Amino acid sequence: MTKHILLIFILFLYLSNIGSAKPESDSILIKDIDQFLEDAIIYRDSDKKKYLNLLNQAFDICKKENNRVGTAKVYNALAYQYSNTGQRDSSLSFSLKALKIADKIQDSSIKSNAYLNLGIVYYGLGNNEISKKYSKLAIQFGDKFIKASATANIGMLYDSTNTDSAFYCFETANKIFLTLDKTNQRVLSNIAITYMNMGTIALEKKEFSKAKLYFNKSLSLSYKIDNFDNIVLNYLNFGDVFKDEKNYPLSEQMFLRAKCIADSVNLNDLFNLSTYALSDLYYEQKDYKKSRDFLEQYINQRDSIQVVDIENKIANLQMNYEVQKQKDHIKILEKEQKLNSYRIFITALLILFLASIVIYYLNKRRLKVRRRMALAVENRNKTQEKLEKAKNDIIHYTKLIQENNERIECFEQELLNSSSKNNEELTRKQEKLRGMKILKDEDWVHYKVLFKDVYTNFYTKVSNIPGLTEGDKRQILLIKLDYTNKMSADVLGISVEGIKRAKQRLAKKLELKNAGELEEYFQKL
Repeated sequence: MTKHILLIFILFLYLSNIGSAKPESDSILIKDIDQFLEDAIIYRDSDKKKYLNLLNQAFDICKKENNRVGTAKVYNALAYQYSNTGQRDSSLSFSLKALKIADKIQDSSIKSNAYLNLGIVYYGLGNNEISKKYSKLAIQFGDKFIKASATANIGMLYDSTNTDSAFYCFETANKIFLTLDKTNQRVLSNIAITYMNMGTIALEKKEFSKAKLYFNKSLSLSYKIDNFDNIVLNYLNFGDVFKDEKNYPLSEQMFLRAKCIADSVNLNDLFNLSTYALSDLYYEQKDYKKSRDFLEQYINQRDSIQVVDIENKIANLQMNYEVQKQKDHIKILEKEQKLNSYRIFITALLILFLASIVIYYLNKRRLKVRRRMALAVENRNKTQEKLEKAKNDIIHYTKLIQENNERIECFEQELLNSSSKNNEELTRKQEKLRGMKILKDEDWVHYKVLFKDVYTNFYTKVSNIPGLTEGDKRQILLIKLDYTNKMSADVLGISVEGIKRAKQRLAKKLELKNAGELEEYFQKL
């Protein structure tokens, strides 16, 4: 079990030492980004939060200056960092973004780095076939550093299934690294790691001498570059070799040294791994008390490390959440701004459309009112003309009646003054003359029509008075026309006294005091 844990830490350190290869460029801006990333890398393992902040700053600079090359390099760096912290989905996303830019600008260096990151991510996801595919693409497009790193990654794929192929890959990667600049710390670190991987495979094959040789080379290089992770891992590897050789004192010495160094430089994971290795060693020696003590120490330390890891993960998630929250807020604001612009535009169109409709209908209504007013004026004029004609007709008709009555009265007087001795014939002629002064029914019909045209409202009100006879209505019409009792008597063919009695009856019917009040009532009606 210790060997498998060691392999995991070897992979972790290997991932920590591969990065984007530094391509040559004539662009000062690209060189500045390269230098920025090179300077920031010292915080990659010691202060991951600060390193991510620096990468985000570099990303903002590249975005602001539209530097696609720099942006792609930052994407690759972020892809590595998220892979290193186990956030493989984010790592995968940034790797694909870097690859997309690299395809557009035809940059083989960025493309190969993205392929390498994808190979590492899919290795972590357990998808060995896709990991191998991207690692081979990285070898195809990358420089020597990328080729060596991708070859070593393929070796990790073979490690548990084909140790010979794995050893060949590590050995090939080691030879390529040895041809690079040995003053470069990353190159030396990767040489040390490939030696360590080769030693681990030799240990798996029980080739202890070879294993010690490779671990010793790795340990020497690790001390040279002060890579304490590799130093502790090599001491743990030596402890496994001596344990397999049953050299328990030397194995204990190696594990204790690894534990001491890990504790001195705060390598908590490796300190815990050393503690577990000692517990396993004492268990094999059947020293169960020491084995239990170290196992308890391992469990307690593991729990505290898990708490720290969880806290770090929570902090990273919180930071990512805040960043995403800001981005989402900006998107919402931009969306709202667009929606407000659309709303204003649509509102203006609606107002314009409604205003057009209102103006149209107002004009239409104005024209309609004008037509109605013109028609009303025309009708009023016609009515006025008709009314005037009706008044004139009444006056004329009344005048004719009066003139006719006057002629009849003169004729009657002449008869009275004549020398005729026949009284019987004289009486008959006088009765005939009185009959000639009375308006006939057809005359009253014509008379009422004329009266109604002139005094429409008055005629309607009179018609609505209950209990009136036709004779009462004739009396009322004559009162309205200011007929005297005598004129009314002539028109109706009765005596003046008969007219007075008829008016008294009508006044009583209408609950009025006398004829005078009756005449006043109908004149005001």
